[in-house]
Amino acid sequence: GGKSKYMVPPAATSTVRHGMMTVVSSLDNIGDDVPTILNEFGAKLENTKSPGIPVHELYIAGPTSESDLGDIAQLEKTIAGQEREMKMLGISRATVLNPIAKKDPSYFTFPHYKGYNEDPLRRNMRPTFHHLLEINRLTENFDLERLHAVGKEVQVYLGKEKGGKPMRGGPPQVVSVRGISSTPGITTYEGAER
Repeated sequence: GGKSKYMVPPAATSTVRHGMMTVVSSLDNIGDDVPTILNEFGAKLENTKSPGIPVHELYIAGPTSESDLGDIAQLEKTIAGQEREMKMLGISRATVLNPIAKKDPSYFTFPHYKGYNEDPLRRNMRPTFHHLLEINRLTENFDLERLHAVGKEVQVYLGKEKGGKPMRGGPPQVVSVRGISSTPGITTYEGAER
């Protein structure tokens, strides 16, 4: 056996993150459900030490439906309307899942840094993808517009460079393609050709 090159902090000083997933009877009108859900989550966190920053995650799933939610203005208003309570609980993000029959679910993410309003760059993106694809690094330097991409594992963005002085023709633009692959052999030349 060997030693890990990564330092593992002692459990006493580690940040403990908690998550809660709940299923509601309908996503059409969850206004009455959200305060109850937050009370339940708060009860589970009652005897835990608060790290002082938002680290916990809340997932709300609806029943399987035949279609996407369409306009989510009411859903966003409901989630953002609980900002005070969610901050007190240390919730980093709330994610709403809309399971669609015979299709991938729709995802709507409401992060704390946006006041629990939906982040359109994360729409229909699995909750961990944002971090794995390092979207935050792109948003540091570019104003991003998400473009349509074929496949659920790939994201395509048009980025306009932030800051700087006004330029003739507008700010420089880049196209960024980010993706995740679990294909065996992708790191070999032959695997990359597939």
